[in-house]
Amino acid sequence: MEWQSKKTVKKGNIGEEIVKNALERRGYSVYKSVTNGAHPFDLLAVKDKREFLIAEVKTKARLNKFKATGIDARHYDDYFHVMEKHNIDVIICFVDEHPEEERIYCQKLSRLAAEYEEDGVSYPNFSIIKGIVLFPLSKMVTIENLTSETVLKLKELSTRNHDYL
Repeated sequence: MEWQSKKTVKKGNIGEEIVKNALERRGYSVYKSVTNGAHPFDLLAVKDKREFLIAEVKTKARLNKFKATGIDARHYDDYFHVMEKHNIDVIICFVDEHPEEERIYCQKLSRLAAEYEEDGVSYPNFSIIKGIVLFPLSKMVTIENLTSETVLKLKELSTRNHDYL
């Protein structure tokens, strides 16, 4: 199957476009990968030629049983390496169609990596779901709400075949 025809890629492309537009509305110039296929990060955003950030976009609904979301542990390690080696924070943005969210929320990886406890759960959490690092939604900053049309598009492209925890 060709890369761009995958449901997850189509959904991810929608999320990346939404975040790109939100960053541009906030005065950033946004650069996207032109590589077809996997790439090291989604967006590079620059404001006033002085502020640089790497944005990684995850277009996915939060967990159901926990007020948390997450990313693959191997991606977490990759982004953390980039952040430390190049001294540029990686912003993790979630485009979330979950009925209780329906919004874009983000946070700097440096803040998400700081140990935190909430409702008896330690974060970042590496043990609730194997291979996924979880972060509490309370640490996220809302950027924008999603329109009902966007939520419907994202739900149509959902590949979730089970309830998340």
